Amino acid sequence: MIVSIITIFILQIIYSSSTSTKDISNIRYSSLISAQCKARCLYEYRNHHHQQQQRSLRVMDNNGKSKRLLTTHALTLPWRSIWERCPRLITCSSCLLPCDLDPPLLLSNDQSCQAICSTLQNGECQRSCGFVQKLYEQQSNCLTDDCQSSSSSCSPANDCFETIPQPTNVTAIERKSRRTVRLKWNSNGMNNIEPIFYVIEAQWTLPKVDLYQQDTISKWGFVKEEVSQTKAIIRNIQRDNRWYTFRVATVTRQGFSTFSTATKPFRLSSNSKNHSHKSLPTIASPLNFVIKDFQLISNTKLNVTLSWERPNFSIHGYQISWEAQNDPSSFVTTIDVSSSLYPLEFTIPYLSTHMSYIFTIRSLISSDGSPLQTSLPISLKFNYEDELFTLKNFRMSEPYFINGLIKTNLSWNKIADYRLEHYDLHWIETQCYSDVLSCCYRRDASTKDNTFELYDLRFNCTYVLNIKPIVPKLRLKKSFQIYFNVSSCESIHISGSIRPSCQTDEQAIQSILSPLNLITTRNISGIHFSWQTKHSISNDHSDILYRLRIEQLPSHIELISIDLLPTITNYFLPYSKQTTDQYLNVTLTLLENFIIRQEKSVLIEDYFINENKISLSNGNSMKSSILFMILLLLIEFIRR
Repeated sequence: MIVSIITIFILQIIYSSSTSTKDISNIRYSSLISAQCKARCLYEYRNHHHQQQQRSLRVMDNNGKSKRLLTTHALTLPWRSIWERCPRLITCSSCLLPCDLDPPLLLSNDQSCQAICSTLQNGECQRSCGFVQKLYEQQSNCLTDDCQSSSSSCSPANDCFETIPQPTNVTAIERKSRRTVRLKWNSNGMNNIEPIFYVIEAQWTLPKVDLYQQDTISKWGFVKEEVSQTKAIIRNIQRDNRWYTFRVATVTRQGFSTFSTATKPFRLSSNSKNHSHKSLPTIASPLNFVIKDFQLISNTKLNVTLSWERPNFSIHGYQISWEAQNDPSSFVTTIDVSSSLYPLEFTIPYLSTHMSYIFTIRSLISSDGSPLQTSLPISLKFNYEDELFTLKNFRMSEPYFINGLIKTNLSWNKIADYRLEHYDLHWIETQCYSDVLSCCYRRDASTKDNTFELYDLRFNCTYVLNIKPIVPKLRLKKSFQIYFNVSSCESIHISGSIRPSCQTDEQAIQSILSPLNLITTRNISGIHFSWQTKHSISNDHSDILYRLRIEQLPSHIELISIDLLPTITNYFLPYSKQTTDQYLNVTLTLLENFIIRQEKSVLIEDYFINENKISLSNGNSMKSSILFMILLLLIEFIRR
């Protein structure tokens, strides 16, 4: 203890008298760098004993007893056991000394490590001190944007981003004692060949007790570190109505991952003896919380507008909060909004274009003499550059025939970003139902405008269209994608006086049919298809049939392919419970002697069971039935 006090005193003198001109004010203590330093110490300790054992075995090869004793040394211990013994071992504890020191003490001048390790007689302390010094210098380069100019000294991966996989599926579970929390997570493929530290941080929120107050929200803070095991017991959890969230990062001697996704808000249950406390009423959360718009106001700043809908229950207001992701220095900003606000929109100004944000909204209820109650939070993630990936208000006209070509018109909201150079487009057939030409080939185009005329299309084909914004020095991996159909020659819309050959051939005109009218209607169980046409090809219709084909897109899983008699003009398809596809491609073909005479295709979005809509429909249907029965009773009563 006396030696430690003397060491710290010497360090303070050195730091206060330092004349170094290096700016270290932006460098803060990092629990991740501390854990990386400790992981190196454990690795070096085992490696040191491995080398010692090899030398000893060469000297005492003929002594079997000594050989057995040596092989039961540190090499056979798990990393967690070495970590528990390390503070009691001189070599290992000397290595740990610099790991937990503050950066100003480590980086005050070139002689810092000599002063820190002056009371120790081995070289482990100075080697560890030099290692942790280098890590904090790399962090300083990344914080001051010097990474690109000196990438070789920025991080082990030569850039400002960690390559260690982050933990996944972090969950917090209250233990039976109702006083501690058990945290567990997945290691995401990490093995224990080298020591692995898991750094755990927590953040708590204390809800306000009055409508005019704000929630008390802490910064993310270090809780504990675990070695080579994917679980932890968290103690000292407060019961004063605080909500906790936890996150975990993986650390090795090579580097560290980003922190995992935070757990859901968690708080300990009541500590009463019989645990029979009165539960608070459930408060409805706001509905359809979305990012309505964002406006760029400078090269680095923008305004973001949020919108939402009122829940189905009476509330007194809303609480909106936002924070920057993966930024330990950022604060959570919270503001209350009145329930009388109209429209239900809120604009957050001066956000950074280089940061990712999390927006959260809650419903508020304030009762006289009772604490302010909030609903469960609804959250959104926003990243400005990610918003470039999605086209807003995309519109596509029905394909039409003009001057011998099939075309369609596209339009979308133009991205309000000065860096945008142009849009790249490409489209290709995914399926064609006629044998006129072989399928398929890709067309490419580009435009600087937010409109485009898609060309070189073919009858009876399904296409996939991709549109990608091009921004110099920014690699966008995602693109906007949509599927669409081009109908048959007989039913194509004509623009101008020139008609396709199928509509100008005299024999074809004499036997032409009325266009197929494929109608789709939805109910709570599925989708109903119906069609009507006038048969004028033959009298007995014996050679006429309908072919109905239904497939999921983009997986191209065929659900239905069936031939129907001309007297059948409808079909019902139940909803799917397991599909993840966005589209349903439905094609109805009219065949005469197995020759395609007409074809009609439609694309249906969101082919899945929406339980909320179904339950709502069931509720509305029940209400309608009750009203109808009441009306019948009233009519019968009046008649009597």
